Amino acid sequence: MTKLLRWVTGLLGLWIAWNLLSHLVAEILWFTEVDYLSAFVLRLQTQLSLWVIVFILSLGFLLTNLSLANQFKHPKNLADLEITWLKGFKTLDSSSLTLNQTQLNSPSPIVKLGVRPDSPLATLRDWPLATLSDWPLATLRDRKFSRKRPAFRLRSLLPFALALSLLVGVVLLYYGKTAFSVWDFHRKTLSATFLSEATPPLPSPLGWVSLGKLFLSESRSYLVWQLGMISAVMVGLMVNAQLWLRAIALALSFSWAMVISEQWGRILEYLYPTYFNTTEPLFGQDIGFYVFGVPLWQLLDFWLGGLFLFGLVAVWLIYLTSGNSLSDGKFPGFSQNQLRHLYGLGSAVSAITAFHYW
Repeated sequence: MTKLLRWVTGLLGLWIAWNLLSHLVAEILWFTEVDYLSAFVLRLQTQLSLWVIVFILSLGFLLTNLSLANQFKHPKNLADLEITWLKGFKTLDSSSLTLNQTQLNSPSPIVKLGVRPDSPLATLRDWPLATLSDWPLATLRDRKFSRKRPAFRLRSLLPFALALSLLVGVVLLYYGKTAFSVWDFHRKTLSATFLSEATPPLPSPLGWVSLGKLFLSESRSYLVWQLGMISAVMVGLMVNAQLWLRAIALALSFSWAMVISEQWGRILEYLYPTYFNTTEPLFGQDIGFYVFGVPLWQLLDFWLGGLFLFGLVAVWLIYLTSGNSLSDGKFPGFSQNQLRHLYGLGSAVSAITAFHYW
């Protein structure tokens, strides 16, 4: 599967590179012929800068969060490690576990694993577990570990994981189609020389209205193709979430970079605005702010909204499917590191949502 994915990615990259190179050569020849090569160079520099910045920031953000999720997720042998840990305790009842000085000084299998306090193994079943030698003895002597029931059973875990996989598929479909529409617009207007004709319309942020247009405005055959693509993404995520989430992160980063770079005209208009010296009565803003400033904030809403949403859903899905939770039919709950990670991404999603309505 990994080898096939590499071949498909390589062929797709070659096709995109050939397409871009042919368009670039054609435009250089045309702008040279009409003696506007300097204008084309400015446009090309702006587009390349935007593409590189958006692509690197998007991919870096997503891969960093996926790496953190891989570090904080529950280990595959979660149940075996939990039993091994319990063997190091002297007393065990149905409500709590207590360590004494003898057990602190005696070696246990979990100590030999070299578990760090900040590793995923340090929070089995929401217990603050770690290498005994790394924690103060007084802290361990007074610490009580409460046993908790799993947060999700299979009948709750499976629908939740499928819903998150569905959301990932919808996000990929929406932003992929937006990038394709930008490429198709550029192909149809290749001969256009004016900014008003060559700049594609502003993309809509991901929301209920845009999703309605995505599924309801297409023909039945195209709708079947869309649903088939989403289903394939869901199956891939259930089989190997780590691999497919990284591939989807790469595809989304490319899509965002492509869409934002094609809005180079509006970026230049924001950097070099023309003030109308006339303020509107409601907010007291210059008219030029709505003409040249608002489009930039709409682009940020389109980009960051999808970036933070996908990051949150991807990390959430990794945590839910970690520790063989689907095969074991139970999820042991979120650890403190996992909760902090999810809270941070959730705060980013809330902030960009507030920014959207602002």
